[in-house]
Amino acid sequence: PALHRGARAGNAAADIMAAEMGGEGRHVVSFATDECLQRSGDDRGAFVESKPCDKSNKRQKWIFLSSKHRLATPKSQGGFCMDAGGQFVHTWDCLEGADAQHWEYEATKRQIRNSVGYCLEANTAQGKVGMLPCSNRDEIQMWSFGLGPAEAKVPRTTAAPTTTEAPTTSERIQEIQETTQKIMTTPKPETTPKPKKQHVSAARKPRVPAGFPSEAYQQLTLDHKFCLDAGGQKAHMWPCDPTNNNQQWLFDPSTKHWRSKGVKSKGVKCLDSDSPSLSEVCDNDSQAQKWAADSTGQIRSELKQRCLFAKLPNSNGTAVELKVCDPKLQDEIWKYMDVQAKESESSGTMDAIIVLTIPVFILALVFIALYVSCARKPTTAVQKKTSGPPTSVQKPLPPQITDPKPSAIRFCDPRPNSNQSHDVDVVAFGFPGREEPWDELSSASWLSNSFDIGADGMSLEAHGVKKSFRNAEAAFQALKFWPVAQEFCLLSGEEAKQKSQQLNGTEDFDFSGYGCKWDGMMAVLSTKFKSGSKLDRALEKTGDAFLLYHTSEKGDQPWSDNSDGLGSNWLGMQLMLLRDKRTGWRRWTSFIESSVDKATGNSLSGSDANSWQDAVRSARNAVEAELLRQQDDERESNHPLL
Repeated sequence: PALHRGARAGNAAADIMAAEMGGEGRHVVSFATDECLQRSGDDRGAFVESKPCDKSNKRQKWIFLSSKHRLATPKSQGGFCMDAGGQFVHTWDCLEGADAQHWEYEATKRQIRNSVGYCLEANTAQGKVGMLPCSNRDEIQMWSFGLGPAEAKVPRTTAAPTTTEAPTTSERIQEIQETTQKIMTTPKPETTPKPKKQHVSAARKPRVPAGFPSEAYQQLTLDHKFCLDAGGQKAHMWPCDPTNNNQQWLFDPSTKHWRSKGVKSKGVKCLDSDSPSLSEVCDNDSQAQKWAADSTGQIRSELKQRCLFAKLPNSNGTAVELKVCDPKLQDEIWKYMDVQAKESESSGTMDAIIVLTIPVFILALVFIALYVSCARKPTTAVQKKTSGPPTSVQKPLPPQITDPKPSAIRFCDPRPNSNQSHDVDVVAFGFPGREEPWDELSSASWLSNSFDIGADGMSLEAHGVKKSFRNAEAAFQALKFWPVAQEFCLLSGEEAKQKSQQLNGTEDFDFSGYGCKWDGMMAVLSTKFKSGSKLDRALEKTGDAFLLYHTSEKGDQPWSDNSDGLGSNWLGMQLMLLRDKRTGWRRWTSFIESSVDKATGNSLSGSDANSWQDAVRSARNAVEAELLRQQDDERESNHPLL
């Protein structure tokens, strides 16, 4: 339940906040940094940052709309609302019923919370403000209100009544770094006695991390059976093998990098939170490669403020992802296993294997030489017959457009004119290339904006200029920066988002004449699913299905279901409207019009206002229920006696 609704303490907290913040606005001051919340710009979409307090800086002024639980800029500054949707907190147009704009103030703890228990936090990457699970003892989540630090801050004992003041996050980090530095700089004795050989059991007990991990290469595991593996196209879990270099990781406290001991043909690989594969060639200046490791066992990206996650129980190939950090989730609590003992133990065995292998290797070379000499003449004859210009190397084709499987997932039809006992299909899709379980169920990853349709896959026109793009995401992002649209043409969806962040502050929020992001996206989708194209025919094959953009983590609001069913699923909605328009049906259009403004995507007022959101939540629940059912079936087939 919300903190302020129907609770006397909550109402009092709202009154305090409203009293402290009003008129032309007040400053919001961090207890941990003595800095103030500041907008990076004057337009909507500006990031909310933590900056030194300045009484004259209008970008540091905020007001609290207690009746609507909103933190907003004064009307003279645009009247934008603070919005937690996306990677970082930012400002946006105030939207009725938007969960990402709902804020509550917990007066006793001095926390600014959203409706699902996450708190505003000051100490995030690049000075931007983020959201993390609320912590009762963390000062980086404590805020006060006034004109500046000296006037705004109250004694800390009133906010956290403890006999001993807890160290701040910066103090804890400094303590860890100093301890690590002492360990690294302690001189080693000139002669070290050779340790006696000890028996190492096959089931090694992982040790719980303390501060930073060991200075030696280690394996990272959640269940003692499967380890983080950098082999292949994306980091994943694989049966632990201490001789597998792809499973050996070294944490460098000076750069905060996790380095892999695996294949180095293109350079040493590091964990990278910005890469779809979660690993890239190490770059000391990359913020995406900086990680925090602490006594909770979590490995947290300092850029994304998300933690490494691998869904338990692990199996061969379990995907490793970034999720909202939650110390209660065992899927995020990593253990570190030393590999040195196993390596030394296996060295003698490897020497013996090498000695035995040499004669076999020589014999194999002899057979290969004989085979090549015998095969040379036929090869020459074939070459003469096929003489001519060499065949050109073909570029890899884009992913295939597969037939959807609408009947794989079903839920109760929410439309009022339908038989309530009737179920309707759900086609769920996520991010192409990551192949989430629901992508396999529905076989429709091509619905995603990041689906690669080739270098000349779709053409979009703005201001009389046409450009071609590989995917819808690149085209959509380019509409905000049309003078440099050429730079987006060959980018992947993920790269296009990164490029957009780099150009932050120069956006055209008129979307190159299309009007707004809703209209801009509809124009992009109409081009991607061009009438009569393969994608258009594939969209028609989804039939009457509810189209759901389902994500594994929160943040892509309002386009997705936000992973928990609370997102608006705008992308799925627009695809359904486009499908109805192309086919001449109104199977979902009438239902959407009853609760949503079809021109903007915003919710309407009235008795049916929540109909669409309820449908999104029900569809999301149906997807998760089907996945759980399949997992249960798989366990029963693997263990028939259970």
